[in-house]
Amino acid sequence: MASVEIGRAEWLDAAEVARLVRAALRRAFPADRFSVRLRRGAGGSSIRASWTDGPPAGSVEAVIGPYAGGRFDAMVDLAYRVEHWLEPDGRATLAYSPGTEGSRGSHPGALADPPSPDARLVRFGADHVFAVRDLSAAFREAIEAELLEQWGSEANWIEQHRDAYGGWAGAIWRRSCELEYRAGIMLPAGPELERIYRRSGCEPERCEVAVIAVLTKASIAGTRATHSGDRARCVLNRGHGGLCVFGPAGELGPR
Repeated sequence: MASVEIGRAEWLDAAEVARLVRAALRRAFPADRFSVRLRRGAGGSSIRASWTDGPPAGSVEAVIGPYAGGRFDAMVDLAYRVEHWLEPDGRATLAYSPGTEGSRGSHPGALADPPSPDARLVRFGADHVFAVRDLSAAFREAIEAELLEQWGSEANWIEQHRDAYGGWAGAIWRRSCELEYRAGIMLPAGPELERIYRRSGCEPERCEVAVIAVLTKASIAGTRATHSGDRARCVLNRGHGGLCVFGPAGELGPR
C-alpha cells in the first residue's frame, strides 16, 4: 500500500530543481556539455536543457523529465501538479499524480511507495523541463550523406515518401533522433546502444562506453586510462572509428 501524505510534500524552488537537473545530466552524460537555463514567468517556471549533437533528445528527456513538477493533458486542456520522491543522491521518481481521468482526460493517476527509507516527498517548483538538441552542420551533412547513399538522390527519397512530415529536412531530423554523434562519429542510441552492451557481455553498471575517432591499439589504450576496466570491446563505424565498451576482463564476454 503506497504511503504518500498528499498535500504534505516539501516545496523545492525552481532554482534548486535546476541544480538537480544539472547534476542528473552530469551523472548520465559525463562526456557532454549542457546549458541549463531557468525561466520564471507569471504562468510558472520552466527549465530548458540545450546541447549540440551528443545524445538524442529522447535519451536526455528520460533523465530530466522526472524533475518536472507539472503535467498537461491537451485532450481536456488541463494542467495539474504532481509530487515526487527525491532520494539523497538527487534521483527523482513519481510519488503521486492525480491524473485527469476523473475530468474525462487521458492521463491515469499514480501512487507509489518511496524507493528508499531516506527518500523525501517533494513538489518541484519548475512546471516543465525541456530537452532541446541542436545539430551541428557536420552532423546534418553526415546524415544527409547516409540518406543519399541509401536513396541515390533527394528526389528519389521524396518520390517514395510524398506524405512524410517535414520532407527531406524532416527525414534528417528523424534520423538524428536515432543517433548519438560524438567525435565526428554517428552511433546508434537507445535500444540499439543497449544491444551493443548486451553483445559485449557487460552490464552498463559494470562497464563504461567511450567514442574513439580512430580505432588503433594506441588510441584504445589511451582511452582506457580514463575508463574503468582493463579490457575493451569495440564496434567499428564506417571503418574509421567507433564505440568501445570498457570493463573488467571477467565481465566482458568472449570475442
